[in-house]
Amino acid sequence: MTKTPNKKAIGPGPKGRLSVGLGVLAGTLLAAALTAPGEDTKPPPPPSDQVRVELNDAQTLQGKLEAVTGETVVLVTAQGKRDLPLSGVSELTLSSAPMPSPLDQDGKLVVLTAGQEPVLVSRLAMAGGKVEMTSVSLGRLVAPLAGVSMLLMPPPGRTPADVRRKLTEIKTADEAADLFLVGEQIEQAMPVEGVLKAMDEQFVTLDWKGQDQRIARKKVMGVVLAGTRRPDKVIGRVAGVDGSELAMTKIELAGGQFTIHSPLAGAVRVARPALARIRLVSDKIASLLDFAPAAARHHGLLDAGFPHRLNRSAGGKPLSLDGKAYATGLGLHSFCELTYDLGGAYSKLVFLAGIDDAVRPNGDAVLTVLADDKPLGEPVRLTGKDKARSLSLDIAGAKRVTLRVEFGPDKLDVADHVDIVSARLIK
Repeated sequence: MTKTPNKKAIGPGPKGRLSVGLGVLAGTLLAAALTAPGEDTKPPPPPSDQVRVELNDAQTLQGKLEAVTGETVVLVTAQGKRDLPLSGVSELTLSSAPMPSPLDQDGKLVVLTAGQEPVLVSRLAMAGGKVEMTSVSLGRLVAPLAGVSMLLMPPPGRTPADVRRKLTEIKTADEAADLFLVGEQIEQAMPVEGVLKAMDEQFVTLDWKGQDQRIARKKVMGVVLAGTRRPDKVIGRVAGVDGSELAMTKIELAGGQFTIHSPLAGAVRVARPALARIRLVSDKIASLLDFAPAAARHHGLLDAGFPHRLNRSAGGKPLSLDGKAYATGLGLHSFCELTYDLGGAYSKLVFLAGIDDAVRPNGDAVLTVLADDKPLGEPVRLTGKDKARSLSLDIAGAKRVTLRVEFGPDKLDVADHVDIVSARLIK
């Protein structure tokens, strides 16, 4: 089935300006009153030699990562050594520090791979049909042009995301030509079609209508490369501490060094502290976040709604449950209902749900999961005084799955910040 990119949710319109003002004001004042002044709600980072391993069934383990082979993750936990099949692992978190997005950093150079992984680079050049780049976390990489989709080189004060957005708005006349964004300001930049021939610190050389033309590099803000080929088979992606990502076909850890076999740049050797996350993928497992809700409903106690958030809590903070930070997930607030069209392709839904650490011990909500409008088991009460709940639900044959967060027995929507993390669909 076709996966639909996530879109920003827009809640239903308010019924009246007065009710909106009261709802927002009441929610803000009550939430502020229930948050202890000066309280540090950030979860403590795990020891530097500890990693968190998330399994496909949403269970988590923590311990020292001893080795990674082509088929096994060797983890030393408090209970002893565990040999975990790589096929049963969803994610390894090696650093709990916040990971910036390369696309959101002012004036930074970013290379987008054919698989749309962003690589933050300090040096970028192109010659002989290959792109040479130096990544802070991944080191020196040499990639064929076919493995790169975009070169993003924003001016000071603008981000790679700004350049990418502008490039995607431009319609090209020749799909076989590369697209260059040339100018000094993004809004007034001019699109130029040609073929990239070379690039160094000073100039970008392109074939324009059969002739080589040189343009000062500082005036080229971005390039979309034609003829990009996505890799056929990858087992996952690694993320560096600077947010750079790289697809992989195999990964190994020995002697404190990872060897990443990448379709982009071949075998890449990276010291263990340079990686923040390893995420595995399988053709039998999909993330719920790969799907955009087909329908969304939100409303608060006094009509003002709280739209759901992607990769953030309902309060706009990093997702955190039981002292553990999660880079991805959903932030929901009572009342919220999200419905996904899955077409009956999956048999099981697993995830972890709880009240976000930032508002604990407050929060009292009820979570119900429905398959084709029929509840799956009893509703689950989530409070800020309880640990997060791991759920595994049978959704075999279900065409539509709905997540519904309602007010708890207290009948209030204050601090009902429900996090849904590690949500996976299993065939």
